[in-house]
Amino acid sequence: MNIFKIFSIFCILSFFGCASEPVFLNRDDQKKTDIINAKHIIFIGFDGLGSNFLLKSNMPNLKKMINEGSSSMNVYNVLPPISWPNWMSFFKGTPFDEQTGDNFPSILTIIKNADKNIAYFYEWSDMKKISDEVNIESVSIDSTLDSTLKAADCIRENKPAFTSVIYVEPDNTGHKKWYGTKSYYEKLELMDSFIPIIMQAAVDAGIYDDTVFIISSDHGGIFWEHQVNFKSIRKVPLVIFGKGIKRGLDITSTVRIHDIAPTMSVILGLEIPSEWTGIPIWEIFE
Repeated sequence: MNIFKIFSIFCILSFFGCASEPVFLNRDDQKKTDIINAKHIIFIGFDGLGSNFLLKSNMPNLKKMINEGSSSMNVYNVLPPISWPNWMSFFKGTPFDEQTGDNFPSILTIIKNADKNIAYFYEWSDMKKISDEVNIESVSIDSTLDSTLKAADCIRENKPAFTSVIYVEPDNTGHKKWYGTKSYYEKLELMDSFIPIIMQAAVDAGIYDDTVFIISSDHGGIFWEHQVNFKSIRKVPLVIFGKGIKRGLDITSTVRIHDIAPTMSVILGLEIPSEWTGIPIWEIFE
């Protein structure tokens, strides 16, 4: 390791400090039974989007969704704060290290078992493993307009019950150009421009009024990395907008990344697997 990297790590430790595990509020007693279910969820994942960067970014489309939906900038990911354990926790409603057995259910599993159609778009090659587990067709994309148009065409033609579009940006730019640099924020602007394209596809398909849109991430970053326990890495955004979701709600309880899958189950009116330890975010529902 060269002197420059050693100095950088020292600066991180000195100025940012390690994050302690948050105190989680128990939401069990807030369970609602009169939820307005949606028939469709469209999830957009931006790998490497930390909450602190979103707040400083020029992302008008995403910020409009924040104003018109329910959101939290305090969603905690799991340790280690890297992509694979966190996307697995996201999709499987349980911290990665607590998932037991080869057939631990994911949100894709329960949607497929309910005979609902799924559209799964991924960029990072390892993400294909999640779709392979439930034997659903997946499509490789990249963080470009052409790939976004491909996903939009699928929504128009197939009207999936669950669409997942996960880009590898802005994480790639964070690793190459450092998180929080001009290049990183420029990439965020580009990714933000993809949101209305996907939303318009739901309008064109005639499903917009029966859809919930969700945007989130797996981790943030500091300098060129994201493998340490700092708040700027641990906290990721969650934005939920659409049918049956409260407008203008700032979620006050602490949310964990594995609370998102059970929340999606509730949105679609599906049973939450008994194996999951995540708790639905009940307060977002009207």
